[in-house]
Amino acid sequence: MRHTRELGDLATPEGIAAVAGQVRELDVLVHNAAINPAPHETIDELSPETLRAVLAVNVEAAVFLTTALLGPLRAAADGQVLAVSSEAGMFSHGMGPTGFSYRMSKAALNAFVLVASQALAADGIRVNAVHPGWVRTDMGGDAAPLSPEDAARDVIAVLQKNATGKIYEAGCETDW
Repeated sequence: MRHTRELGDLATPEGIAAVAGQVRELDVLVHNAAINPAPHETIDELSPETLRAVLAVNVEAAVFLTTALLGPLRAAADGQVLAVSSEAGMFSHGMGPTGFSYRMSKAALNAFVLVASQALAADGIRVNAVHPGWVRTDMGGDAAPLSPEDAARDVIAVLQKNATGKIYEAGCETDW
C-alpha cells in the first residue's frame, strides 16, 4: 500500500491531535490501525514496552481519536465509528495462550466499542466492531486467505447496518 502523505503517528497524543486537526467534516470513522510486534508472545515473554506500544496504537489511538473527533461526528446526520477488531480479542472465540499484548488490546478495543456505543447513542452516533478475518496485509502476511478488498467489503456491509454496540464477523453479528 502506498501512502501519499503522513497524517500523524497514532501512537502519540501529538499524532492523534495532528490527524484530528485535519478533519473538518466526518460521517464515518474507521479505526484500522493496529500493530502486533510479538504474535506468539507467551506469558513469560510479556514485556511492559511491548504491551504499552500495542495498547497505544490498538486501543488508545481509537479512544482518543474518537474523542477528538466528536464534534464532526455529532454534526454528521448519521455519524458512525467502526473498530476493526479481531477474533483474538473475542471471549466467545476462546482466548488462546499466546499473543498476550495483541489479544488484550483487541479485548480492550471491544470494551471501548460497547461503552462508547452506549455513551454516544443519545447523539445518534453508532459504534460497532468488525472482525473481517485473516487479511493479506503487512501484518497478516501473504498466507492470509482474504484480500484487503474482501475485508473492505465486509467493513462497508457493517457500516450499512442500522445497529450499535455490536460486533460482526463475515457480515453477521456474533458474540463478543
